[in-house]
Amino acid sequence: MSDTTPTARERLIAKVAFGSDRYEADFLAELDAYRAEVLAEAASTPLVVRRFDCSIEPALEDEHPELLVCCVAEDGRPVALLLDDAARAKLRQLLGDQRAEVMQEAARIALSLRQFEKITGARWAAQVSENVGILRVAEALAAEGKGTPAGFYQPGQTYRRDNGTWAFRCDMVTTHPEDGELTALGWRYFRGEWTEYAYGPDDWDIDQFGLKLDASDGGR
Repeated sequence: MSDTTPTARERLIAKVAFGSDRYEADFLAELDAYRAEVLAEAASTPLVVRRFDCSIEPALEDEHPELLVCCVAEDGRPVALLLDDAARAKLRQLLGDQRAEVMQEAARIALSLRQFEKITGARWAAQVSENVGILRVAEALAAEGKGTPAGFYQPGQTYRRDNGTWAFRCDMVTTHPEDGELTALGWRYFRGEWTEYAYGPDDWDIDQFGLKLDASDGGR
């Protein structure tokens, strides 16, 4: 008794009584042609992915690093996206452009919320204070839309040491609430493990730290 489970094709053939070898051959040919049509239709239908679960960074020692993105399709099937350096660069550019547009639009919406009623007294002072607050928010949004200044860690880029003992993946850049100093937030690889970390302007010195960027980061 075979341990191999019959395929759907084999089970279907077992249920059909063929009158001749020629009829059986014609039937199998039509069955295989139909299967080929179904497969071709499935291959031409785009696989729509709606949910992102997690991502796995490539190992530092990989010669051709690929980012593994784990997703789930609309029909529930698991999907694994392997993004090489070029694909990551294109995706980062696309998301960066969209983020800038969203930030600029948010700044315009914030400015539209200002009020200029003809009032006096305490209400006038409150209106001025509210408008000043709105202006500060709009300025911050507009600045975010312009991106991070050159000469500092850039979101979406990974910085590494040549010997592979240190790396820093910058996820976002923020500013100090009091003095506006830039701060890069992300993940640092050190002593064999990744931990959350932050770097400031004093840490930004390519020559001092011997840093390099992944090939996808433009080689800056």
